[in-house]
Amino acid sequence: MRVKNFYAANAEANEAMAALQAALDAQPLSNEPGNLLELVKLRISQLNGCAYCLHLHTKEALERGEDPMRLGVLAAWRESPSWFSERDRAALDWAEALTLQAFPGAEGPSSERFERLLEHFSEQEIGTLTWAIGAINLWNRVSRGFGIEAPKPKRID
Repeated sequence: MRVKNFYAANAEANEAMAALQAALDAQPLSNEPGNLLELVKLRISQLNGCAYCLHLHTKEALERGEDPMRLGVLAAWRESPSWFSERDRAALDWAEALTLQAFPGAEGPSSERFERLLEHFSEQEIGTLTWAIGAINLWNRVSRGFGIEAPKPKRID
């Protein structure tokens, strides 16, 4: 870890992020069975290579009853259509588009993608999803920037 206490590095910013996260967690999309937002957070954390967030969101998804095998194929969700509903796929596509938009060759958010979201989500749900995508991207960058590691496993064989 690069900093002993990243919360203390800027307590006001951390409190603001915690408030944003609490507001997002209180939204209806957060309370779906299996919790689609946890899948989205996990997928974005995969793309950003944030070990701490991967650990956290895998644990939270499992605690909420997510199928461990579905989590195992999440990185290949496009090639695993039987594991993810059209609603899941629209959300994951939006998450990837917003996360990868600055990379060369990435398509980014488009009208077509947004129209696909509207087939499965209300405008309020799209707002929640979009803010959640922005928030987890920021959490990933803060965690990686401060060198926050995933907790050590209890046992490695």
